[in-house]
Amino acid sequence: LKVAKVFGVKGETDESVLLAAMKWMAGGEGNGPKVDVLNMSLGGPGEPNKDPLSSMANRLTVKDKVLVVAAAGNEGPWTSSVGSPGNARYALTVGGVTKEGEVAFFSSRGPVVDAEGRELYGKPDVLGVSGDVDLSRVQPQFLTADADAAARPEARAGLAAAGKPSQESCIYAPGVVAPRSSHDPDQACVLAGNPSYRFMSGTSMATPEVAGMAADVVAYLKGQGYEVDPFQVKAVIMETA
Repeated sequence: LKVAKVFGVKGETDESVLLAAMKWMAGGEGNGPKVDVLNMSLGGPGEPNKDPLSSMANRLTVKDKVLVVAAAGNEGPWTSSVGSPGNARYALTVGGVTKEGEVAFFSSRGPVVDAEGRELYGKPDVLGVSGDVDLSRVQPQFLTADADAAARPEARAGLAAAGKPSQESCIYAPGVVAPRSSHDPDQACVLAGNPSYRFMSGTSMATPEVAGMAADVVAYLKGQGYEVDPFQVKAVIMETA
């Protein structure tokens, strides 16, 4: 595993840091070994395939044979809201779904459009379990898009999980458990009985699930003596989802 910390203590970063980390993941020139799968649980604005992050994701896929697994973003339910690098044509872009099989209301939607608003292609490519926010604990004024649909019982339904938040004030319904930093001051959503984990929602939670599946596919192919092609790995995951 290669892990790059690209955000500061306040969640700040810039494009040059992200690009340097992506280049480091590709290996070579003193950057160590190349990864087969690159998880990117991050995103922001940018024109598809032209924005530096989106362009780099495509380059890593084609030139360096790295499968870039990128979060679609949490700008749903608005259409054409997939951010960069998730809007890259060759990235395996991951949206969010609940355990009940419903697309999470916050998961960014396609299609991907260019600067002139012309439709380019569909995204996300696949969905992973992303947890779900308990809307009964969120102030109604924050739900400005399709509020009636978001308030339906099926949208409020949480995900079954082994464990519960340590406090009732946690706004995330049980669903996805994520590692928790020892420096995280938020105690509300800590997993009861295990402060090293907390409940979280978002496509950033779904993306590493899919990246892990991709790593399994890569390991199998290598074990069978095949040369790994990221386009084939992407196709296998999409076609068998």
